[in-house]
Amino acid sequence: MVRRLDDALADLIQLLKDLKIDDRTLVVLTSDNGTLREAGRDNVGFYHPDYLDTFGRYDGIKLDLWEGGVRMPTIVRWPSMIKAGSESTAASQFHDWMATFCDLSGVPAPAVSDGVSMVPSLTSQGEQPLGIVYSEFISPGKTPNFGEFEAARRGRPRGQMQSVLIGEYKGIRDNIKNHQSVFEVYHTLKDPKETTNLAGKPGVPTQRQFQHAVLRSRRIDPLAKRPYDNALIPAVTGIATRPGLIRKEYPGQFDWVPQLGDRTPSSQKLVSGLKATPGAQQFIGYLRIPKDGVYHFALTTNGKAVVRLHDALLIDADSQYVAGSKALSGKIMLQAGLHPLRINCLAPDNATGLSLEWQVPGEEMKPMPNTQFFIQ
Repeated sequence: MVRRLDDALADLIQLLKDLKIDDRTLVVLTSDNGTLREAGRDNVGFYHPDYLDTFGRYDGIKLDLWEGGVRMPTIVRWPSMIKAGSESTAASQFHDWMATFCDLSGVPAPAVSDGVSMVPSLTSQGEQPLGIVYSEFISPGKTPNFGEFEAARRGRPRGQMQSVLIGEYKGIRDNIKNHQSVFEVYHTLKDPKETTNLAGKPGVPTQRQFQHAVLRSRRIDPLAKRPYDNALIPAVTGIATRPGLIRKEYPGQFDWVPQLGDRTPSSQKLVSGLKATPGAQQFIGYLRIPKDGVYHFALTTNGKAVVRLHDALLIDADSQYVAGSKALSGKIMLQAGLHPLRINCLAPDNATGLSLEWQVPGEEMKPMPNTQFFIQ
């Protein structure tokens, strides 16, 4: 397999040279995550990753969230832009490649994408935006009892696992029983084998910060229940606010609802509610939740829209959306208080309708009053 990959890549690069586009073509070679131990379908029995230590210097294999199970090699070749032998330690996940390819192609990434462009890291130009690096997984097995792994990790039950990155610190927990289960914390750039648990150390993100980060990054999936599904997404605190939303308008023609964060708006103003104008725009502010509990939301528009609460996708009314219908959020657990809200939308020239409804615990679905929107 390695020889096949090597030969195929050599053929591809030679073709680019023959076409005289080699210097200006970006080639990315990356991998699926983790080394295998599962039985093969070729009747050879189990693969043994410790035979050649194919997990490298890390602990864990596929089905683990330790670095050996999730860290993937990526080799990038772009002769006119990237110096041979250079490296980047910027953290990313696969969803960042869509945003990157869109950026290089001169089109905006879709607003439904969690990714951020890695062009600044690739070109060493500009500031690399921080993306979402989050994983959750459930497995009935255990981390293998390999002598190369840390003793406390060998034979450890996996169960429900979760990891998230805050800055350069990775929070990870396995065999999760509830939302209060403790995170181990590692600085994987300095400690790739994850030998030194930094939880509770000065200057390191706290348990509370990691617990908040995971809840604000994910949505409940009724088909994949998790032990932290009933935990309330925490509100933000310590923010002085005033009523309204900021509406930013953007020039251009778009085939999908775009990410707009790094674009320069043509205009910006304070509005009392969701007063849309023709074209691409973004509403930014906070939604005030009156009480703890289960909420449902619905959006109706004659165009297209994507709604995010914190970092999580709340409503997708883009590619599969039928104009004028209700796009539903599903169940979401919210703590009383302020929650960052971001709505990206495309409104047609002849219709700018945009409305958001909500179902407060114990009440019926109804239009959301403008009194619930705030800005900092």
